[in-house]
Amino acid sequence: MQNIKNLIGDTFRAYQANAVADPDMAKMYADDHSTIQKVARHIEAGDINRASIIIDRMDTAPREDIVIACGMDFGPEWVYDNLGYNVKGWV
Repeated sequence: MQNIKNLIGDTFRAYQANAVADPDMAKMYADDHSTIQKVARHIEAGDINRASIIIDRMDTAPREDIVIACGMDFGPEWVYDNLGYNVKGWV
């Protein structure tokens, strides 16, 4: 799950970079960070169905980021079988 962990860190750094200059963007990144952490916890616990539901409800950009990270960590077949997204050619 290294790519998912990297995404969590990258999202937190984006929050920090915007915390003072653009509080609205910082809040968006904080929300994304929290949601990505929830997805990671559900995947680690084996509750892929719950992770998939959360992913489906995410905004487009962070959803694409987490789906690609999952593809990089688990492979495109896993993503298609468990999350319903086709990432072949992207990972």
